[in-house]
Amino acid sequence: NENGGDTPGDNPGDDPVTPPADGVVTFDADVDKGNAIIYTDGAQGTEFTVTKNGITMTVSSGLIGTYNSEMQYRIYKGSTLTLTSTVGNIVSVEFTCTANDDAKYGPGNFAVDGGNYTYSGPVGTWTGDAVSVVFTASTAQVRTTQIVVTLANATAVEDVTTIEIPVKVMQNGQLMIIRGENVYNVLGAQVK
Repeated sequence: NENGGDTPGDNPGDDPVTPPADGVVTFDADVDKGNAIIYTDGAQGTEFTVTKNGITMTVSSGLIGTYNSEMQYRIYKGSTLTLTSTVGNIVSVEFTCTANDDAKYGPGNFAVDGGNYTYSGPVGTWTGDAVSVVFTASTAQVRTTQIVVTLANATAVEDVTTIEIPVKVMQNGQLMIIRGENVYNVLGAQVK
C-alpha cells in the first residue's frame, strides 16, 4: 500500500506465513515498505521491519530513500539488516545495490557471521543454511533496491488424492474387474 504497511493484505498477494511455491521471496524497495520511514529532508533513520511470505527483514537503523527515481533500502553504517524465516531455513540471499563492490553504498560494505558472503559489482550473495542471518553495514552505508531470499527445500507439496482405478482382465474366457483385492464379474458380482 502507499503507506508501506506490512500487515497481511497491505501488499497484494502477500501472506506472511505462506512461502511461495518456488521458495523465493523478493523484497523490492518500490513495493515492500513495511513500517519504514520514507526519506524526506531531515528524516532520521529508525528501526524498521518488512514481512513477506514468512520472511521478516529488520533494519536496526535506516529508511527507504529515493535517488534518480529509484527506491532503495538504506542500511546506515554500523547498523544491521537481519533476515529471519518462520517457513524454513534460508540458504541464499542476494542483494542488488546502487554502487559496486566496496564503494560507498555497495554490497562490499556488508559483514556477516557464518555462511559464505561474496560480492561482484552491485550484487552481494550470501549462501549458507540458517533460520536467521545478520548483515552488518560495517564500513559504509549500504543501499539496496532488491533483496532475494531463497529457502531450503523450496518445493510445494499439494494435497494428493488417491484414486483407485479398476483393472479389467480376462480370466477363463470371462471379463473380470479387479478393484483393490476384490475380483468382480462383468455383472458386478464379487467372485473373490
